[in-house]
Amino acid sequence: MSMIFRTIAATTRTVNQAMTIAVFYVYEALVANEFHGRQFACSQFIPSYPNLTGDTFVCSMSGAQAGHTTVSGDDYILAQYNSTYKHIWRNLGILIGFFVSFFGAYLVATELNPVPLTTPNVRIFRRGHTPVYNESAEDETNHWLAALQQQGRGHQECQNQKDEHIYGISGWAREGTLTALMGVSGAGKTTLLKILTQQVSTGIVSGDIRIGGRPVSESVRRDVGYVQYQNVLLPTSTVREALRFSACLRQPRSVSKEEKFNYAEEIIHLLQLDDLAEAVVGIPGAGLSEQQRKLVSLGVELAARPKLLLVLDEPTKELDSQASLSFYILLRRLADSGMAVLSTVNQPTAAVFELFDNLLLLAEGGRTVYFGETGNQSSAVLGYFERNGAPKCDMADNPAEYVMGLTSKGTATKNWAAIWRQSTEAEDVADTINKINSGTGNVRSPGPSEAVVSFCQQLIHVTRRTFQQYWREPAYVYGKLLTVVATALFIGFSSFKPARTLLGYQSVLYGTLNLMGILVTLVQQ
Repeated sequence: MSMIFRTIAATTRTVNQAMTIAVFYVYEALVANEFHGRQFACSQFIPSYPNLTGDTFVCSMSGAQAGHTTVSGDDYILAQYNSTYKHIWRNLGILIGFFVSFFGAYLVATELNPVPLTTPNVRIFRRGHTPVYNESAEDETNHWLAALQQQGRGHQECQNQKDEHIYGISGWAREGTLTALMGVSGAGKTTLLKILTQQVSTGIVSGDIRIGGRPVSESVRRDVGYVQYQNVLLPTSTVREALRFSACLRQPRSVSKEEKFNYAEEIIHLLQLDDLAEAVVGIPGAGLSEQQRKLVSLGVELAARPKLLLVLDEPTKELDSQASLSFYILLRRLADSGMAVLSTVNQPTAAVFELFDNLLLLAEGGRTVYFGETGNQSSAVLGYFERNGAPKCDMADNPAEYVMGLTSKGTATKNWAAIWRQSTEAEDVADTINKINSGTGNVRSPGPSEAVVSFCQQLIHVTRRTFQQYWREPAYVYGKLLTVVATALFIGFSSFKPARTLLGYQSVLYGTLNLMGILVTLVQQ
């Protein structure tokens, strides 16, 4: 590290230059540009006799010449700061070199030396008050760690272990069907949905995702709608604008703008949001209700015209039972119209569970417990569990709560994941998937995915929405504007009507530098 400072000292002449190398070159360029070509009137002469002529007097400022009543700005900065106007372009090149070299070094350093995501939590005790641990407890802990190491799960090998979230899941989603994805907390339901929608950017994913027997490509993301659990709607946008924005950016470029807008209107009518089309989404408590937000989120994905699959992650978790039933009835209508719908379900009622055609049930660790049809009044799924030793479900019980109770960690009496792997139903699922992959299954293969809009069109739509957001939420812009105006007025009045003297121009120059410093801070916010 000392060599860095030695190099800086060797390339500079004074301590001030070494402390602020880049600022020195900027300051010299600004001073030279400001004083170049100017003549400053002298306020005091030496000697201070009246009526002096010829070369018998000289101005008291630096850079003055005998017999002149004014001082050239170029002569002044040369005598006072050892600066010249010829150094302006040289200094600009040096500044660009500083930026490029240090920015490149920064990129290389961040690439070669990544910052760890987490740091260990260290406890610090006051000197002389470090707790003394019980040796018997420490021996017991060491024995427990040794037992783990014998099983290949010791703390010394944690970096080589794989934390599996889901494992061995097989299934399909046909057009015109509504499939429920259920499981205990931590079963990997959201992870599975992200994998299906190509949203996973970390970890190792193995297995096949096929459409009509053909492997999918990265472009499948454009043909799959994904309604996330989190609210991703822009608060300043209206319902109609949100749907139109999604349609314009995500539908193929072959579709005209008028057709995209008309399709967005059809979605608004389908979701029964006609009265709220011009309503602003807003924030919770000051805008649309939670149920209406869920409908708008669904509409945003439908406006993109997903051709393959519509995926929803716990869309009714914060809704009451009646609102949840209405939402799933809407999904049932979408499935009946020919769309393949896959949705996670959290504690559904019997009426909601009856709306689904298929069920994918996961146990803890992402293992499949059941995949197949639910049947009339859940007869298929209930019959599977009863045939494999589960107690009979009463007519008054909720089938969804019944199957969840069987597979929950605290109440499960059997290894249902192992039972599923050895069942004839799992073999039937594997046979059906093989038929689909071989092309003999009743699954239609999709056509090639069309290209989305061009980059220029994307830039236009996103820029328009960004300016629209600032216009409708001006508090942040007003704060910046007030800061700039107040700072400019304060600095301007501090050097108001400067005299055409050296001191006056110095006041203007330093005021300009202060204003630039304020503006740089505002730009970085």
